[in-house]
Amino acid sequence: MNILLIGEYSSVHTELSKALTKKGHRVTTISDGDGYKNFPADILIKEPPTSSVGKIIRNFSDFLGVKGFVLYLKNRKALSGLRDFDVVQIINPVAIQPFGSIANILFLRDIFKNNKKVYLAALGDDFSWVSACLRGKFNYSALDRLRLRTVVEYRYSLRYLYGLGYRALDRFVKKRCSAIIPGLLDYYLAHEGERRVCGVIPLPIDDELFVAPTAADRKIKIFHGWQVGKENKKGNDILDAAARRIVQEFGINSVEYTVAQNLPYSEYIRLFRDCDIFLDQVFSYDRGVNGALGMALGKVVFSGFERVERHQKARHVQIKKIGVNAIPDADAIAACLRELIEDRELMASIKKQAYDFASMEYRSSRVVDKYINLWNSA
Repeated sequence: MNILLIGEYSSVHTELSKALTKKGHRVTTISDGDGYKNFPADILIKEPPTSSVGKIIRNFSDFLGVKGFVLYLKNRKALSGLRDFDVVQIINPVAIQPFGSIANILFLRDIFKNNKKVYLAALGDDFSWVSACLRGKFNYSALDRLRLRTVVEYRYSLRYLYGLGYRALDRFVKKRCSAIIPGLLDYYLAHEGERRVCGVIPLPIDDELFVAPTAADRKIKIFHGWQVGKENKKGNDILDAAARRIVQEFGINSVEYTVAQNLPYSEYIRLFRDCDIFLDQVFSYDRGVNGALGMALGKVVFSGFERVERHQKARHVQIKKIGVNAIPDADAIAACLRELIEDRELMASIKKQAYDFASMEYRSSRVVDKYINLWNSA
């Protein structure tokens, strides 16, 4: 097949593209590289650098829906040639993040006009997910800390509800797409009941990254991937408070705690691979790419395991068979860390089952077949 993948979400389309190519399909990718993450794309559309004042103007124009309109016009010739693909998949109705609502509507109008089968991958913030969070559909969500004093930090999410043209863009895409494909449980629940929503297709992780779990050393190593700027949405401060409490309780000779912020990717992965426990996030029902990668590396991951069966040998209900369901409660997280450190057999059991689960669910060679089967049937 000749396939076009538009947009990016933490390497999902990058990994999917590689897996599809290995199966003999022709793939074209277009995105902004997912911002600072700089994932590769055949057609890369990046926002030009700007000053602090320019960033304020850009954010304001985003809410007015006109952001990136000039950028769209500059790339219009290249974009107009994206036609006659067997399959097109877009991540998010805001498929090209440097474009505002108006530029995305103009761009996607041509995509739908010139291609027969267009699928929407529900990944990241969108109208349905933000609405579900704000109306209390989840017991806890990444928008729980939205307050007047934190509203600026949530401007990216709030544009989907209050930005000009974003609701129209959402309706435009959902009315025309062949199917909506959630990538996480959170997004499935947010879109539940909408037309053409299918089941969750897991996140693809490169097969070559999988590493079978190893036994913990005498010193337990805890690794915390802190996403600067997303503390309120991820709950990094809650995870940090729990981990520091455990280090103080057991001592630095028994527990080593590492926080990674703004590290080069190679150094980040090295620290990741060397740990026993990975602290991810507390406001999600499901695992994102970092959580899935942690499982693929055979770690005990603290992330979203809301609807996963409890581990029979664990005292605390948040400890599941394949990971720890991290909730926004530092006391609960500390209690789970304490139990794992005191029970090496429990830790080893979760590591193995996490790795086995990831091998079945997240290997890109398996995930790609689920996408192909859906594209051929829906």
